[in-house]
Amino acid sequence: MSDHRSLLIDNLQSLPLLEGRYSNIVCINYDPLKPENRIGFFSLVFKATDNLSGKTVAIKFFDPNPDTSMLTYRSDAFNREPEILKTLLGRNRCLQLIADLKSYKINIALEKKTTLEMQYKYFITEWIDGSIDNYFDKYDDFDSITKLKLFNDICLSVEALHRYEVFHRDLKPNNLRSYIDSLKRIVIAIDMGTAAKLSSPHLQEDYMRQVGWIHYSAPEATCGFAGIRSIAPYTDYYALGCMLYELFNYNHFYIDLINKTPYQQICTTICLEMSKAKSHKERLTIWHKETERYRHSFSIPTFSNPGCCAPKGIIDMLDRSLLLLTDFNYLRRAKNLEEVRKINNICLKILNNEKAIQQHVAQRKAIWDNKIREVTEKDTVIETMNRRIVK
Repeated sequence: MSDHRSLLIDNLQSLPLLEGRYSNIVCINYDPLKPENRIGFFSLVFKATDNLSGKTVAIKFFDPNPDTSMLTYRSDAFNREPEILKTLLGRNRCLQLIADLKSYKINIALEKKTTLEMQYKYFITEWIDGSIDNYFDKYDDFDSITKLKLFNDICLSVEALHRYEVFHRDLKPNNLRSYIDSLKRIVIAIDMGTAAKLSSPHLQEDYMRQVGWIHYSAPEATCGFAGIRSIAPYTDYYALGCMLYELFNYNHFYIDLINKTPYQQICTTICLEMSKAKSHKERLTIWHKETERYRHSFSIPTFSNPGCCAPKGIIDMLDRSLLLLTDFNYLRRAKNLEEVRKINNICLKILNNEKAIQQHVAQRKAIWDNKIREVTEKDTVIETMNRRIVK
Protein backbone atom coordinates (compact mmCIF):
# COMPACT_ATOMS: atom_id res chain seq x y z
CA MET A 1 0.00 0.00 0.00
CA SER A 2 1.30 3.46 -0.88
CA ASP A 3 1.19 6.04 1.96
CA HIS A 4 1.07 8.79 -0.68
CA ARG A 5 -2.06 7.37 -2.30
CA SER A 6 -3.79 6.75 1.03
CA LEU A 7 -2.98 10.27 2.19
CA LEU A 8 -4.51 11.80 -0.93
CA ILE A 9 -7.59 9.55 -0.86
CA ASP A 10 -8.26 10.18 2.84
CA ASN A 11 -7.94 13.95 2.37
CA LEU A 12 -10.18 14.17 -0.69
CA GLN A 13 -12.89 11.86 0.61
CA SER A 14 -13.19 13.75 3.90
CA LEU A 15 -13.66 17.31 2.62
CA PRO A 16 -14.90 19.22 -0.45
CA LEU A 17 -12.45 20.23 -3.18
CA LEU A 18 -11.93 23.69 -4.67
CA GLU A 19 -13.67 25.72 -1.97
CA GLY A 20 -16.64 23.42 -1.84
CA ARG A 21 -17.43 23.19 -5.56
CA TYR A 22 -16.86 19.41 -5.73
CA SER A 23 -18.24 17.00 -3.15
CA ASN A 24 -19.05 13.28 -2.70
CA ILE A 25 -15.51 12.51 -3.85
CA VAL A 26 -14.79 8.77 -4.12
CA CYS A 27 -11.77 7.03 -5.66
CA ILE A 28 -12.98 4.52 -8.23
CA ASN A 29 -9.78 2.88 -9.52
CA TYR A 30 -7.83 2.15 -6.35
CA ASP A 31 -8.73 0.69 -2.96
CA PRO A 32 -5.98 0.87 -0.30
CA LEU A 33 -7.43 -2.31 1.23
CA LYS A 34 -7.20 -4.15 -2.11
CA PRO A 35 -4.24 -2.59 -3.93
CA GLU A 36 -3.96 -5.60 -6.25
CA ASN A 37 -7.28 -4.60 -7.88
CA ARG A 38 -5.97 -1.25 -9.04
CA ILE A 39 -7.06 -0.06 -12.51
CA GLY A 40 -4.73 2.24 -14.45
CA PHE A 41 -1.11 3.12 -13.85
CA PHE A 42 -0.68 6.88 -14.32
CA SER A 43 -3.46 8.32 -12.20
CA LEU A 44 -5.97 8.04 -9.42
CA VAL A 45 -9.50 8.74 -10.66
CA PHE A 46 -12.24 10.10 -8.41
CA LYS A 47 -15.96 10.35 -9.07
CA ALA A 48 -17.49 13.54 -7.66
CA THR A 49 -20.46 15.89 -7.78
CA ASP A 50 -20.01 19.35 -9.29
CA ASN A 51 -22.16 21.44 -6.93
CA LEU A 52 -22.22 24.28 -9.46
CA SER A 53 -23.79 22.32 -12.32
CA GLY A 54 -25.23 19.40 -10.37
CA LYS A 55 -23.46 17.00 -12.76
CA THR A 56 -21.13 14.12 -11.99
CA VAL A 57 -17.50 14.66 -12.97
CA ALA A 58 -14.25 12.69 -13.03
CA ILE A 59 -11.29 14.16 -11.13
CA LYS A 60 -8.01 12.75 -12.36
CA PHE A 61 -4.98 13.05 -10.09
CA PHE A 62 -1.40 12.26 -10.99
CA ASP A 63 -0.63 9.02 -9.14
CA PRO A 64 1.72 9.89 -6.24
CA ASN A 65 3.49 6.54 -6.53
CA PRO A 66 6.94 6.78 -4.90
CA ASP A 67 8.44 4.65 -7.71
CA THR A 68 10.55 7.14 -9.71
CA SER A 69 11.77 4.83 -12.50
CA MET A 70 9.48 6.48 -15.08
CA LEU A 71 8.48 9.55 -13.09
CA THR A 72 9.46 12.15 -15.70
CA TYR A 73 7.65 10.37 -18.54
CA ARG A 74 4.55 9.74 -16.41
CA SER A 75 4.45 13.36 -15.24
CA ASP A 76 4.92 14.77 -18.76
CA ALA A 77 2.21 12.46 -20.14
CA PHE A 78 -0.17 13.57 -17.38
CA ASN A 79 0.51 17.26 -18.12
CA ARG A 80 -0.08 16.66 -21.84
CA GLU A 81 -3.49 15.03 -21.37
CA PRO A 82 -5.51 18.19 -20.49
CA GLU A 83 -3.68 20.07 -23.26
CA ILE A 84 -4.93 17.50 -25.77
CA LEU A 85 -8.44 17.64 -24.29
CA LYS A 86 -8.49 21.42 -24.77
CA THR A 87 -8.23 20.89 -28.53
CA LEU A 88 -11.33 18.67 -28.36
CA LEU A 89 -13.58 21.13 -26.51
CA GLY A 90 -17.02 21.21 -28.10
CA ARG A 91 -16.18 18.35 -30.46
CA ASN A 92 -18.77 15.60 -30.90
CA ARG A 93 -17.92 12.13 -29.61
CA CYS A 94 -14.91 13.46 -27.68
CA LEU A 95 -14.29 13.55 -23.94
CA GLN A 96 -14.83 17.06 -22.57
CA LEU A 97 -12.49 18.88 -20.20
CA ILE A 98 -14.22 20.63 -17.26
CA ALA A 99 -11.25 22.16 -15.43
CA ASP A 100 -7.63 22.60 -16.54
CA LEU A 101 -4.55 21.35 -14.72
CA LYS A 102 -4.42 22.52 -11.10
CA SER A 103 -2.53 21.63 -7.92
CA TYR A 104 -3.95 20.31 -4.64
CA LYS A 105 -1.78 20.87 -1.56
CA ILE A 106 -1.49 18.77 1.58
CA ASN A 107 0.73 19.86 4.47
CA ILE A 108 2.48 17.15 6.47
CA ALA A 109 3.90 17.97 9.89
CA LEU A 110 7.51 16.81 10.33
CA GLU A 111 9.85 16.77 13.30
CA LYS A 112 11.28 19.99 14.74
CA LYS A 113 8.15 21.95 13.80
CA THR A 114 8.86 21.75 10.06
CA THR A 115 6.17 21.18 7.44
CA LEU A 116 6.33 19.28 4.17
CA GLU A 117 4.04 20.66 1.46
CA MET A 118 2.86 17.90 -0.89
CA GLN A 119 1.43 19.03 -4.24
CA TYR A 120 -0.79 16.75 -6.28
CA LYS A 121 -1.62 17.66 -9.88
CA TYR A 122 -5.15 17.09 -11.14
CA PHE A 123 -7.66 18.08 -13.82
CA ILE A 124 -11.38 17.42 -14.25
CA THR A 125 -13.40 15.93 -17.11
CA GLU A 126 -17.02 15.02 -17.69
CA TRP A 127 -18.14 11.72 -16.17
CA ILE A 128 -19.55 9.13 -18.57
CA ASP A 129 -21.18 6.28 -16.71
CA GLY A 130 -22.07 3.76 -19.42
CA SER A 131 -19.60 0.86 -19.49
CA ILE A 132 -19.48 -1.39 -22.56
CA ASP A 133 -17.43 -4.14 -20.88
CA ASN A 134 -20.37 -6.55 -20.74
CA TYR A 135 -20.49 -6.78 -24.54
CA PHE A 136 -16.99 -8.28 -24.37
CA ASP A 137 -17.08 -10.15 -21.05
CA LYS A 138 -20.47 -11.78 -21.75
CA TYR A 139 -20.36 -11.91 -25.52
CA ASP A 140 -22.88 -14.79 -25.65
CA ASP A 141 -25.56 -12.60 -24.07
CA PHE A 142 -25.85 -10.27 -27.07
CA ASP A 143 -26.96 -10.95 -30.63
CA SER A 144 -24.73 -10.22 -33.62
CA ILE A 145 -26.71 -7.20 -34.78
CA THR A 146 -26.27 -5.55 -31.36
CA LYS A 147 -22.52 -6.23 -31.44
CA LEU A 148 -22.05 -4.85 -34.96
CA LYS A 149 -23.96 -1.69 -34.06
CA LEU A 150 -21.71 -1.25 -31.03
CA PHE A 151 -18.60 -1.75 -33.16
CA ASN A 152 -19.81 0.91 -35.58
CA ASP A 153 -20.28 3.33 -32.68
CA ILE A 154 -16.74 2.56 -31.46
CA CYS A 155 -15.35 3.25 -34.94
CA LEU A 156 -17.18 6.60 -35.00
CA SER A 157 -15.58 7.59 -31.69
CA VAL A 158 -12.09 6.79 -33.04
CA GLU A 159 -12.81 8.66 -36.27
CA ALA A 160 -13.79 11.69 -34.19
CA LEU A 161 -10.38 11.70 -32.46
CA HIS A 162 -8.45 11.14 -35.67
CA ARG A 163 -10.36 13.96 -37.36
CA TYR A 164 -8.57 16.33 -34.99
CA GLU A 165 -5.23 14.49 -35.33
CA VAL A 166 -5.50 12.91 -31.88
CA PHE A 167 -4.44 9.28 -31.52
CA HIS A 168 -5.46 7.36 -28.41
CA ARG A 169 -2.83 4.57 -28.46
CA ASP A 170 -4.48 2.59 -25.65
CA LEU A 171 -7.88 1.66 -27.05
CA LYS A 172 -9.62 -1.19 -25.23
CA PRO A 173 -13.14 -1.84 -23.92
CA ASN A 174 -12.34 -0.44 -20.47
CA ASN A 175 -11.27 2.87 -22.04
CA LEU A 176 -14.58 3.34 -23.83
CA ARG A 177 -17.83 4.64 -22.35
CA SER A 178 -21.27 5.33 -23.78
CA TYR A 179 -24.40 7.39 -23.17
CA ILE A 180 -27.74 7.82 -24.91
CA ASP A 181 -28.55 11.07 -26.70
CA SER A 182 -31.89 11.40 -28.53
CA LEU A 183 -32.29 7.59 -28.50
CA LYS A 184 -28.82 7.25 -30.07
CA ARG A 185 -25.88 5.58 -28.36
CA ILE A 186 -22.72 7.70 -28.35
CA VAL A 187 -19.41 6.01 -27.55
CA ILE A 188 -16.59 8.13 -26.11
CA ALA A 189 -12.92 7.19 -25.67
CA ILE A 190 -11.73 8.09 -22.18
CA ASP A 191 -8.37 7.90 -20.35
CA MET A 192 -6.21 9.87 -22.77
CA GLY A 193 -3.07 9.41 -20.67
CA THR A 194 -1.16 7.81 -23.54
CA ALA A 195 -2.80 9.86 -26.29
CA ALA A 196 -0.78 12.11 -28.58
CA LYS A 197 -1.51 14.64 -31.27
CA LEU A 198 0.22 14.50 -34.63
CA SER A 199 2.07 17.66 -33.58
CA SER A 200 2.92 16.50 -30.05
CA PRO A 201 6.65 16.46 -29.24
CA HIS A 202 8.07 13.15 -28.05
CA LEU A 203 8.24 12.74 -24.28
CA GLN A 204 11.23 10.41 -24.51
CA GLU A 205 13.83 9.70 -27.15
CA ASP A 206 13.22 5.97 -27.58
CA TYR A 207 10.12 3.85 -27.06
CA MET A 208 11.36 0.32 -26.43
CA ARG A 209 7.84 -1.02 -25.85
CA GLN A 210 4.19 -0.18 -26.46
CA VAL A 211 2.52 2.65 -24.53
CA GLY A 212 -0.84 0.83 -24.12
CA TRP A 213 -1.91 -2.61 -22.93
CA ILE A 214 -0.13 -5.31 -24.93
CA HIS A 215 -3.33 -7.29 -25.62
CA TYR A 216 -4.47 -4.48 -27.93
CA SER A 217 -1.06 -3.29 -29.13
CA ALA A 218 0.09 -3.55 -32.75
CA PRO A 219 3.38 -5.32 -33.55
CA GLU A 220 5.12 -2.09 -34.60
CA ALA A 221 4.20 -0.52 -31.23
CA THR A 222 5.62 -3.44 -29.25
CA CYS A 223 8.81 -3.39 -31.32
CA GLY A 224 9.96 0.17 -30.69
CA PHE A 225 7.86 2.43 -32.95
CA ALA A 226 5.15 3.49 -30.48
CA GLY A 227 6.36 7.09 -30.60
CA ILE A 228 6.06 7.63 -34.36
CA ARG A 229 3.05 9.90 -34.87
CA SER A 230 2.46 8.90 -38.51
CA ILE A 231 2.04 5.27 -37.42
CA ALA A 232 -0.28 6.05 -34.49
CA PRO A 233 -3.59 5.87 -36.43
CA TYR A 234 -2.73 2.36 -37.62
CA THR A 235 -2.07 1.22 -34.06
CA ASP A 236 -5.55 2.49 -33.12
CA TYR A 237 -6.98 0.51 -36.04
CA TYR A 238 -5.18 -2.60 -34.81
CA ALA A 239 -6.82 -2.22 -31.40
CA LEU A 240 -10.21 -1.94 -33.12
CA GLY A 241 -9.52 -5.23 -34.91
CA CYS A 242 -8.73 -6.88 -31.57
CA MET A 243 -12.04 -5.64 -30.16
CA LEU A 244 -14.01 -6.79 -33.23
CA TYR A 245 -12.55 -10.27 -32.79
CA GLU A 246 -13.27 -10.25 -29.06
CA LEU A 247 -16.94 -9.37 -29.61
CA PHE A 248 -17.49 -12.76 -31.29
CA ASN A 249 -14.85 -15.01 -29.71
CA TYR A 250 -14.20 -16.52 -26.31
CA ASN A 251 -10.46 -15.92 -26.63
CA HIS A 252 -8.77 -12.60 -27.19
CA PHE A 253 -7.15 -11.92 -30.58
CA TYR A 254 -3.70 -11.55 -28.97
CA ILE A 255 -4.04 -14.85 -27.08
CA ASP A 256 -4.96 -16.76 -30.24
CA LEU A 257 -2.22 -14.93 -32.14
CA ILE A 258 0.63 -15.92 -29.80
CA ASN A 259 -0.69 -19.43 -29.08
CA LYS A 260 -1.49 -20.49 -32.63
CA THR A 261 1.09 -18.67 -34.77
CA PRO A 262 4.86 -17.93 -34.68
CA TYR A 263 4.03 -14.23 -34.19
CA GLN A 264 6.27 -13.68 -31.16
CA GLN A 265 9.22 -15.52 -32.70
CA ILE A 266 8.94 -13.48 -35.88
CA CYS A 267 8.77 -10.19 -33.92
CA THR A 268 11.85 -11.21 -31.92
CA THR A 269 13.74 -12.09 -35.10
CA ILE A 270 12.89 -8.73 -36.69
CA CYS A 271 13.88 -6.84 -33.53
CA LEU A 272 17.26 -8.59 -33.49
CA GLU A 273 17.73 -7.61 -37.13
CA MET A 274 16.82 -4.00 -36.33
CA SER A 275 19.36 -3.91 -33.48
CA LYS A 276 22.10 -3.87 -36.14
CA ALA A 277 20.81 -0.56 -37.53
CA LYS A 278 22.77 2.64 -36.86
CA SER A 279 19.85 5.06 -37.11
CA HIS A 280 16.12 5.25 -36.46
CA LYS A 281 15.50 5.61 -40.19
CA GLU A 282 17.47 2.47 -40.90
CA ARG A 283 15.52 0.55 -38.25
CA LEU A 284 12.26 1.59 -39.88
CA THR A 285 13.53 0.50 -43.30
CA ILE A 286 14.40 -2.93 -41.89
CA TRP A 287 10.97 -3.15 -40.24
CA HIS A 288 9.15 -2.49 -43.52
CA LYS A 289 11.28 -5.00 -45.39
CA GLU A 290 10.99 -7.75 -42.77
CA THR A 291 7.29 -7.36 -42.03
CA GLU A 292 6.53 -7.63 -45.74
CA ARG A 293 8.76 -10.68 -45.91
CA TYR A 294 7.04 -12.46 -43.01
CA ARG A 295 3.45 -11.30 -43.40
CA HIS A 296 2.57 -14.49 -45.35
CA SER A 297 4.53 -16.76 -42.99
CA PHE A 298 1.57 -17.02 -40.63
CA SER A 299 -2.16 -16.47 -40.77
CA ILE A 300 -3.80 -14.14 -38.30
CA PRO A 301 -6.69 -15.61 -36.26
CA THR A 302 -9.98 -15.62 -38.15
CA PHE A 303 -13.66 -15.92 -37.33
CA SER A 304 -13.67 -19.45 -38.77
CA ASN A 305 -12.84 -21.18 -35.51
CA PRO A 306 -14.81 -23.32 -33.05
CA GLY A 307 -14.87 -20.58 -30.40
CA CYS A 308 -16.54 -18.04 -32.69
CA CYS A 309 -20.24 -17.24 -32.30
CA ALA A 310 -20.54 -15.10 -35.46
CA PRO A 311 -23.24 -16.18 -37.95
CA LYS A 312 -21.80 -18.10 -40.91
CA GLY A 313 -23.33 -15.68 -43.40
CA ILE A 314 -21.03 -12.83 -42.32
CA ILE A 315 -17.81 -14.65 -41.34
CA ASP A 316 -16.04 -13.89 -44.65
CA MET A 317 -16.92 -10.20 -44.31
CA LEU A 318 -15.71 -10.09 -40.71
CA ASP A 319 -12.44 -11.73 -41.73
CA ARG A 320 -11.99 -9.06 -44.39
CA SER A 321 -12.47 -6.29 -41.81
CA LEU A 322 -10.12 -8.01 -39.39
CA LEU A 323 -7.33 -8.17 -41.97
CA LEU A 324 -7.85 -4.52 -42.89
CA LEU A 325 -7.37 -3.61 -39.24
CA THR A 326 -4.68 -6.02 -38.08
CA ASP A 327 -2.42 -6.81 -41.03
CA PHE A 328 1.13 -7.48 -39.77
CA ASN A 329 2.40 -4.75 -42.09
CA TYR A 330 0.68 -1.54 -41.00
CA LEU A 331 1.12 -0.06 -44.49
CA ARG A 332 -1.40 -2.65 -45.71
CA ARG A 333 -4.00 -1.78 -43.11
CA ALA A 334 -6.99 0.45 -43.82
CA LYS A 335 -6.10 4.07 -44.61
CA ASN A 336 -9.23 5.15 -42.76
CA LEU A 337 -12.26 3.49 -41.19
CA GLU A 338 -14.73 4.23 -43.98
CA GLU A 339 -14.24 0.86 -45.72
CA VAL A 340 -14.39 -0.99 -42.40
CA ARG A 341 -17.71 0.68 -41.54
CA LYS A 342 -19.04 -0.13 -45.03
CA ILE A 343 -18.27 -3.81 -44.48
CA ASN A 344 -19.87 -3.59 -41.05
CA ASN A 345 -23.03 -2.09 -42.57
CA ILE A 346 -23.15 -4.85 -45.20
CA CYS A 347 -23.00 -7.42 -42.39
CA LEU A 348 -25.85 -5.61 -40.65
CA LYS A 349 -27.94 -5.66 -43.83
CA ILE A 350 -27.31 -9.40 -44.29
CA LEU A 351 -28.35 -10.15 -40.71
CA ASN A 352 -31.36 -7.82 -40.84
CA ASN A 353 -32.49 -9.49 -44.09
CA GLU A 354 -32.09 -12.93 -42.51
CA LYS A 355 -34.02 -11.71 -39.49
CA ALA A 356 -36.79 -10.32 -41.72
CA ILE A 357 -36.99 -13.61 -43.64
CA GLN A 358 -37.15 -15.60 -40.41
CA GLN A 359 -39.89 -13.31 -39.11
CA HIS A 360 -41.80 -13.67 -42.40
CA VAL A 361 -41.50 -17.46 -42.29
CA ALA A 362 -42.59 -17.46 -38.65
CA GLN A 363 -45.61 -15.28 -39.50
CA ARG A 364 -46.58 -17.55 -42.41
CA LYS A 365 -46.21 -20.60 -40.19
CA ALA A 366 -48.32 -18.97 -37.49
CA ILE A 367 -51.07 -18.18 -40.05
CA TRP A 368 -50.94 -21.73 -41.41
CA ASP A 369 -50.98 -23.26 -37.92
CA ASN A 370 -53.95 -21.07 -37.05
CA LYS A 371 -55.87 -22.23 -40.16
CA ILE A 372 -55.16 -25.86 -39.34
CA ARG A 373 -56.34 -25.28 -35.78
CA GLU A 374 -59.57 -23.64 -37.03
CA VAL A 375 -60.29 -26.51 -39.43
CA THR A 376 -59.54 -29.08 -36.72
CA GLU A 377 -61.84 -27.30 -34.27
CA LYS A 378 -64.59 -27.09 -36.92
CA ASP A 379 -64.26 -30.80 -37.72
CA THR A 380 -64.43 -31.59 -34.00
CA VAL A 381 -67.65 -29.57 -33.66
CA ILE A 382 -69.25 -31.30 -36.69
CA GLU A 383 -68.25 -34.74 -35.42
CA THR A 384 -69.75 -33.98 -32.00
CA MET A 385 -73.03 -32.82 -33.60
CA ASN A 386 -73.25 -35.94 -35.78
CA ARG A 387 -72.81 -38.16 -32.71
CA ARG A 388 -75.69 -36.37 -31.00
CA ILE A 389 -77.96 -36.81 -34.06
CA VAL A 390 -77.20 -40.55 -34.22
CA LYS A 391 -78.05 -40.91 -30.57
